[in-house]
Amino acid sequence: AKVSHFRSRLQLAADSASVATAEAIALQPDVASDPDGRGSQIASSVFKSHAPRGVGTPTVAVKSGAMAVTATVGYVGVAPSNFGSALGYAGVSVDASSTSPARIADFRSTVAR
Repeated sequence: AKVSHFRSRLQLAADSASVATAEAIALQPDVASDPDGRGSQIASSVFKSHAPRGVGTPTVAVKSGAMAVTATVGYVGVAPSNFGSALGYAGVSVDASSTSPARIADFRSTVAR
């Protein structure tokens, strides 16, 4: 049950991080020239705020186009196991991945002059 809860929290963290990253990059087109750098900062911060304590840094990939941004956040690690040491292992391998798209807002004026 503990490992299942750990996996659920990891997935929630990956989902939250990918959504936040895609939306942040889509709302700030000026950072689109370095979406991976800014995206990694955003994703890492959001991921760590939602993930179980002690997890590492997620992998982040951001693709930015003229109309949309897609952020993918993934994590591979080990979940602690209470009874695993008695059976010969200290943890269980876990992973989580999430991909989120966000549409880049079009701020051009639609008022005819």
